[in-house]
Amino acid sequence: MPIPLQDGWLYGPVDSRRYGRSLGVNPLPVDRKLCSLDCLYCQYGFTRAQEAAGRAEVPSLGDLVEAIDGTFARLAAANDIPDRITVAGNGEPTLHPDFFAWSEQLAAARLKHFGPNTKIGLLTNGLHLNKPDVINAVNQFYDEPAIKLECGTAKCFAALYQVSERGLQRTLDGLHQLDSFVVQALFIQGAAADNTSPAEI
Repeated sequence: MPIPLQDGWLYGPVDSRRYGRSLGVNPLPVDRKLCSLDCLYCQYGFTRAQEAAGRAEVPSLGDLVEAIDGTFARLAAANDIPDRITVAGNGEPTLHPDFFAWSEQLAAARLKHFGPNTKIGLLTNGLHLNKPDVINAVNQFYDEPAIKLECGTAKCFAALYQVSERGLQRTLDGLHQLDSFVVQALFIQGAAADNTSPAEI
């Protein structure tokens, strides 16, 4: 059963076992998932089912930056400083057309309101690391980008994410351009896909 989408561009802070007190940033629509993969296990449900109803617009650069600065200022005034800012949201955050520009403003707002001890993380599927602006933003503004890497073969990649087999090599090529990253993986055993075999691992 899918969980509800995030209903705002910022949410939390929430207490996370992995990240401490984490403030979420959702640069995507609030009424449906926007993603380049259609993962069998996605907590928000299947991508195609939501796209069938049409696609809502992403927040504008100005609106998103205003929301970030306003929320950060409010939290700082309440002395509620998060340990981490986690960019994720309702799908794939690097799909926002102004990803570099608002990431730059996000990093500046972090220093202005919280200081350098609040880290900026990114949860991404890695499929858009073929775009120079995405690579530059990740390398410049994110302290801990977490990249989805769950398959060792193109066949498994296509089955698990319901996309072209070419996506695996595209993701791997992008990872070579990052200064640093962590791998995020979920293992699934099922009739449609199985990434738990020694070959996949």
